[in-house]
Amino acid sequence: MIDAARRALGPVGVTLPVSFTTPLSIDLQREAVRRMERVGYHAVWTNEVIGGKDALVQLAVLLSATERLAFGTSIANIWARQPQTMHGAAAVLAQAHPGRFVLGLGVGHP
Repeated sequence: MIDAARRALGPVGVTLPVSFTTPLSIDLQREAVRRMERVGYHAVWTNEVIGGKDALVQLAVLLSATERLAFGTSIANIWARQPQTMHGAAAVLAQAHPGRFVLGLGVGHP
């Protein structure tokens, strides 16, 4: 499983910018990841802060907008949701998009 994830992630990925004041619209993000997929990127990463966008919801939208790109949370904030909720959401993304979702956990910023 780890080897499959490493292959899916490829050697180079892109991090979507995070903004506390003016987040990118989801339409702009969808178009950006479609372009990334067309030019050959393998992975796209995002993170979250408490009070900002929900990274798992964001990646659900972006995974559905692409066919091959792998997506990961460089930091899904452990304080943003209960562990069971985090596990359940991540499990659904992993089942719906086999080999294309990686959950990274961290404490992030308050």
